[in-house]
Amino acid sequence: HTVETIIAGLDDDDVDDDYINRLIEIEYIRNKKL
Repeated sequence: HTVETIIAGLDDDDVDDDYINRLIEIEYIRNKKL
């Protein structure tokens, strides 16, 4: 997943904010290691 697709999914009411934040944090760390 990219941050863009994660943010695009924020419109979905079924998406948990904590889950989204965790995915963004993981993606950020992953990108920083590249």
